[in-house]
Amino acid sequence: SGGTGSGFGSVVVEHIKDEFPAAFILSVPVAPFRSGESPLQHYNSLLCLSWLQQYCDAVLLFQNDSVLHQTQQLCSKSSHTGTQQLRGQEHSYSIKDMNWLASRVLCNSFLPIWNAHERRPNRCCLEPWELVRSLCSSPLWKFITPFHTEVSRPTNTWEQAVTAASHLYGPQGNWKGLSEGASLSLVVIFRGKPSSIKLLIPKTSLFESKLKATYKAVSWNPFCVDFWLSYESQLMEKKTMTVLANSSAVTDYLLTVREKVLLKLKAKAYLHWYERHGCEIALFEEALESVQTIVEHYRSI
Repeated sequence: SGGTGSGFGSVVVEHIKDEFPAAFILSVPVAPFRSGESPLQHYNSLLCLSWLQQYCDAVLLFQNDSVLHQTQQLCSKSSHTGTQQLRGQEHSYSIKDMNWLASRVLCNSFLPIWNAHERRPNRCCLEPWELVRSLCSSPLWKFITPFHTEVSRPTNTWEQAVTAASHLYGPQGNWKGLSEGASLSLVVIFRGKPSSIKLLIPKTSLFESKLKATYKAVSWNPFCVDFWLSYESQLMEKKTMTVLANSSAVTDYLLTVREKVLLKLKAKAYLHWYERHGCEIALFEEALESVQTIVEHYRSI
């Protein structure tokens, strides 16, 4: 929502695309809380989203409201170095806790996938570009929504992790802002001890059916779910699961930003902050049209 991340970051992406037009660009922006962090956040978000749609090949979008909800769900069942859940006491979650969850998602998504036999990474460490290929093969749909869960007790099963990940999506997610939307594609990343991953393999078809039903996978994509199984070190105690979904559920956020900007433009609120830097209303109108086009493409699925 600030000028540095949304403004300067968008310019950097544009220049990278101009300099390396054949390279894939995957951006990881963070959307502010809908309740409001800055009076300019909706303007900044709108312009940034429009730029990312134009110059990026994939956008892994963290929404602070969703990250906070996932942090609450995960930390209420376990503990980590940033959050120690206290029994019998209500815990307030901080930005540090949310950053911990976001870092877990990024590590799970981008660290090398280790195979079972050779104990070396698969695909020559091309995980980010595999994500672009698997999730955003069409330039019409570029936005990826992350969901993350972990189970730390030896008695916890992969079934419990899949159930927890399913509860994070749609109305059952229990946070206002993410509706139930159709999913074009999913990448599901499991990391754990070799022994636990081997137990997971026979259950992937069952998990695929459950995830397709929960995330409302489109029927016309026969390869909607892509499983990545990483055989981690024996020292790794936790079973971690990250779901990356290219889903129409993102339209709720896009429409919220668009509606807020329309109200502010009608009142001509805070426009002088942009006009002094040569940013005219025409630029906002173009961005509004761009975001509306994204929404229409997602609704078409």
